[in-house]
Amino acid sequence: MDSEKVASELLAVAELLSGECEACDEIRASRVAADVAGVFDRLRKGQKIEVAVKSVMGTSPRTSGEWSEWIVGRRSRSRKHGVESVVLIPADDPGRRYDRRNAFRLVKRTDPRTGRVTVGAAQGDMGIALLGIKA
Repeated sequence: MDSEKVASELLAVAELLSGECEACDEIRASRVAADVAGVFDRLRKGQKIEVAVKSVMGTSPRTSGEWSEWIVGRRSRSRKHGVESVVLIPADDPGRRYDRRNAFRLVKRTDPRTGRVTVGAAQGDMGIALLGIKA
């Protein structure tokens, strides 16, 4: 390898780590998305996880952006649309039955053109902001 090329790559990595480059936020966001997608792939039915979501549809502690405990429910996959989803059941109310209209879900989408993977959250058929997952 050319020593100048190696030096420029090392300089770019140093800028990335120090947070002084222009594309740092985009690169960090893509790494966080990859980490969340990895956690999503490891989820199993009955597993307890902590999720932070933010929603404008209510002011309950579950949707206020605070960490709350959930139990992973059933998993579904659509091959046609490239979407996987996991139903989340509140750990403090595990006996309550959730249907499609009011279920909390984690949703993983794969763009068939670019291969980009995104993970989001939904309450019923409305999207809500996923702030983080702890498995």
